[in-house]
Amino acid sequence: MIYNLRTSKRGCTLDGLSGRESYFIRIACISIAFILFTLINIVSAETGSLVATWNANQEEDLAGYKLYYGTTSGNRSGWTVTDVGDTTQYVITNLVLGQTYYVVVTAYDWAGNESAASTEQSAVATSRQARALFTSTATGVTIQWDAVNGASSYDVYSSTTPNFTPQTPVANVTTAQYVDSTFPRTAEYGRYYIVKAKSGASEIFTFQTVGAFNLKLKTGKNLVSLPLVPADSTLAGVLGTQLRGSNISSKADKVHVWNGTDYTMAWLVEGTSSIYEGKWLRKTGDQVSTIKLNPNQSFWIEVVNTLSATDSIITVTGKVSKDAFKTLTLNPGTNFVGSCFPATVTLKNSSLGQSGAVIGSTFSSGADKVMHWKGTNNYEVAWLVSGSGTSWDGEWVNERGDALSDMAFKAGHGYIIIVKNDNPNKTWQFPKPY
Repeated sequence: MIYNLRTSKRGCTLDGLSGRESYFIRIACISIAFILFTLINIVSAETGSLVATWNANQEEDLAGYKLYYGTTSGNRSGWTVTDVGDTTQYVITNLVLGQTYYVVVTAYDWAGNESAASTEQSAVATSRQARALFTSTATGVTIQWDAVNGASSYDVYSSTTPNFTPQTPVANVTTAQYVDSTFPRTAEYGRYYIVKAKSGASEIFTFQTVGAFNLKLKTGKNLVSLPLVPADSTLAGVLGTQLRGSNISSKADKVHVWNGTDYTMAWLVEGTSSIYEGKWLRKTGDQVSTIKLNPNQSFWIEVVNTLSATDSIITVTGKVSKDAFKTLTLNPGTNFVGSCFPATVTLKNSSLGQSGAVIGSTFSSGADKVMHWKGTNNYEVAWLVSGSGTSWDGEWVNERGDALSDMAFKAGHGYIIIVKNDNPNKTWQFPKPY
């Protein structure tokens, strides 16, 4: 007697059987076709990722796939195995940058039968970066990123909060660039961006948050710092030609960076036909400046020319730091420090007083000091009270010592810390405020 066996993903049905008879049925193992497998390299700025894609099997009893991966070719002992279900794409995350990974895929049916492995494929987990660039007041801010293999489009998110969680994208683009033409020229304004690569409807990679922040300048001296980590820390990379240059040093805007004993100066060349046009030169005017700006260190911008409302703002760009804290070394004497993060941190919450890198006193002249430039040779000063035996101990007070200080480390502002003595501890860990 021949009976008809109908199969499906949920099981099988044998037609023509009688309810009054007993039957012995033997089902042979179902062979699953060879899997054509292609590995696509996807990467991360912090931890590597790989996305594996393969052609779907056509068997009606196909239940799903298993993905195996490891760091040794051929020998799969110790490899990680994941049941990925009935899908033809899987993202492997938390891989080591620079490490080669080997991957195979198998298929299995509803009875648990598993096919032979696909051909082994390999890829290296490497890094991808996103960058924010200020182009011009008319164009706004440009976000660029390294293209992700296998990505069909990119979702772009933005917020005025540096540690935001992406919700609704402001744009979906198919190229590795997005221009935010709505970025405003508002003093001390920041906008931050996250880009997610997509393969169809699936998110396969998220870039680190980048942003743009506006510094406000006045004619004369401005003590500033970088609240973002620039992709290019040279003067050309950070400031470009946003300041005003000249064909002579005395008429050009300048940057002064403290090197521990003296200032290193650079100025912008404009209005010439020389090979130095548009470049930042050393004080002598015969060599390109090698100054590199560090977010941990404040620096002076000297504006020689009278500024208009538009020219009083420059835009800096870079990554939003993910460090839990910034480590700064405070040596005896003058220390120029930056605000480090695109957020406000009060002196009390900065851990500076608890670090031991600055020492307090019962009177202003005996204490280390924090100084915030207010303009025209005027500083706001704060110092730490210590050893008074009163409730003021551990508090930051104004220079006169008759009121609590409301000084805070603000994004884009620069500060000077004066250390009077050779303190035993010179390390200050500035905590991330978000």
